[in-house]
Amino acid sequence: MPWQQILYEGFEPSNITGFNVSRLGHLAIIKCIAALFGPGIALINAVAAVYLIFLMALAVAGYFILRLLMPNAKGLGRATIISLFAPMTVFLAFKTCPDLPALLFSGLSCLFLLLSLERRSWFKWFLLSAIFLALTGLTKHVHAWMYISLSGTLLLFGRYRCSFRQALFRVTAIGMTALLIFGITLFVLRIPISQFLGFMVVASKVNEPILAKLLKLVLTYGLFLLVLPLAWLNPNRKWKWFMIAWFGLATVPFLIILSRLEVRYLTLSAVPLSGLVWLALDSLNSWANYFPNRSRQLMWTVAMVSAVIVAILVQPLTEHELRIDQFASTIQTIQADAEEQEFSVLIPWEYADFHYLRVAYPDLNVFSVHENSDLSPEKLADWKHFQNKYYGERVLHTLDDINALPGLKYYVGYGATFSIENLRQMLEYLPASDLRQEISAKVQSMSPLRHMEKSWMWNHPSVELQVFRRVGHYQIFRVDLLPYS
Repeated sequence: MPWQQILYEGFEPSNITGFNVSRLGHLAIIKCIAALFGPGIALINAVAAVYLIFLMALAVAGYFILRLLMPNAKGLGRATIISLFAPMTVFLAFKTCPDLPALLFSGLSCLFLLLSLERRSWFKWFLLSAIFLALTGLTKHVHAWMYISLSGTLLLFGRYRCSFRQALFRVTAIGMTALLIFGITLFVLRIPISQFLGFMVVASKVNEPILAKLLKLVLTYGLFLLVLPLAWLNPNRKWKWFMIAWFGLATVPFLIILSRLEVRYLTLSAVPLSGLVWLALDSLNSWANYFPNRSRQLMWTVAMVSAVIVAILVQPLTEHELRIDQFASTIQTIQADAEEQEFSVLIPWEYADFHYLRVAYPDLNVFSVHENSDLSPEKLADWKHFQNKYYGERVLHTLDDINALPGLKYYVGYGATFSIENLRQMLEYLPASDLRQEISAKVQSMSPLRHMEKSWMWNHPSVELQVFRRVGHYQIFRVDLLPYS
């Protein structure tokens, strides 16, 4: 879609006000990659590779931030590498959300802030910090909190070479300059600030119980939660209280303020987590001297392997709505069944499945048969108008539309939210006990979104969906139309 249509012609995914304009940096990056590769699997792989590079660059920036905050600390590189295996970092490595470039921009802003406080020739670092902070706001503004949390911790603990007045001035001036750059950008693009901030209202529409937030906390950090007590036991009071305070400022506000928490919102603590990992390792090293060398090596190996295994096991329980590998196998299965015949793939869920297939397989005859049955008749009519406007002939509303398709027809969807379905499968491997039965009963009582049923075709009396095959989470049906008047 051209920028003109995205910015000025009212295009809003899911009818969420301000969704596009609050992610301009992310859109620009994706569009640049798409311009180079065009649609297809190569584009998917290129986007994934670029965003993985962003994650690695964030780790490098985090390492230099720690070097400035913890001078003379040996082994910061090892701590940074180990922190890459935290569940939240592994989670980000397989996502192409705006969070990754925003985190990188915010991390660079923090790095240049520290350089502006450490160096005599501070102005160029001041300017770079402001520019990257503005880029953070234009990519995903919530991640500017990494800069705010570091600034607050710096001013609280006095970790800078200049005077407090100079530090306060530079921290504030960087923020004001970033806001100025941000405002000029919106003005040039003719985007009202009210439209940009409109998306923030969405966060208050869904309330999540505190127990669910604590579960997300466990999923985000896994075994790395243990670094908090281990870092607290470190004798270096100056460094440990700074890192604990920064970690707290980067996470606690999201636990309290946000009505709905996701793993990626806690990733602003990635850099202080690396600092806490170093402090925890330093504590363990002092205790390890009491053990034989072979025992120490065994303990380190067990600890590292355990952390990696937990990070891997956590991933199926985190938020995700697409399995690229299983989708590829699904399409291959359909192609093998159709052989040389022409075929079409009907998708009951637009948000992820339909859009992914349109990009990854541009030559595939894929169509949306999604219908939002929760809407009133008037709003449903608006919904269909929205579909027709953006999807054109790629959306099918009636049996006549289906019947007009040449060749074989396949209906593809999945029966339950991935994370809930994965949790159910994991529980089956636990030994039988009252606790397992109690947990299983709670999981069974959940009401996952059954994407497979989100189509007008699902219960239509003239549509026969014959179960063909299951590939991972995805169920494939052959479609037949019964006689109808």
